[in-house]
Amino acid sequence: MGRFFGTDGVRGLANRFPLDGNTAFRIAQLAAKHLLANHKKQGRPFFVAKDTRRSGDLLEHAVAAGAASMGAEVRLLGVIPTPALAFITKELQGMGAIMISAPIILFKITA
Repeated sequence: MGRFFGTDGVRGLANRFPLDGNTAFRIAQLAAKHLLANHKKQGRPFFVAKDTRRSGDLLEHAVAAGAASMGAEVRLLGVIPTPALAFITKELQGMGAIMISAPIILFKITA
């Protein structure tokens, strides 16, 4: 997956590889699997947020389904600013979070 990630996440055109629903699902699966296996994050919420772009709904649901399929407790936060997602993830001791914006998928993995 390394070839898809830029400095801030996965970038591309919405609804086209690598920002299609299937790839977003798989990315979230891998992120949740890694967090659950390597960081002892069981029982902590996995947050998903987005901006106001039309593509946000499709990617939000794909990401949520992918993380949930690995056993993560997913919480959809809807439209919020990226700094708010980071704050919420830290304050509520989340497993991690994914921000869908611009359209890119940004990952925040807490330690």
